[in-house]
Amino acid sequence: MVMFPAVFHLIAALQRSKRTFGVLFRSFGSDHESIQKEWNAFCTMQHPLFSRLLQGIGPMDGSVPGVPDRRIHAMHTLYRDALGDILLINQNTNGPLEKTWDSWAKQQPRADGDTRNGREWISKAIKSE
Repeated sequence: MVMFPAVFHLIAALQRSKRTFGVLFRSFGSDHESIQKEWNAFCTMQHPLFSRLLQGIGPMDGSVPGVPDRRIHAMHTLYRDALGDILLINQNTNGPLEKTWDSWAKQQPRADGDTRNGREWISKAIKSE
């Protein structure tokens, strides 16, 4: 389990109060799949610890009238450099496996400039699909 328990309590409380809200997860690493798996288990009331919070509400998978489907169905990547932002729709990546964008940001000593070549890598990766 990778998510903070308070997230589940908050979402259950918001849903119980019938408030209109959205959920956005942001990560700087490679934990996207783990978050998706744990969150979707919660939404379908299959989470080993926090499903009980949805008792009286029901699953948040679109099967209960008035309760929206809050499962993660798609993940996107935002790449940012000096030239601006690139949003990769339905693409979940942290750059090349041999030198991830996250490892570049954490390297010591810090690089003098942006050496990721992310735009070039994105262009090649998208063309190969």
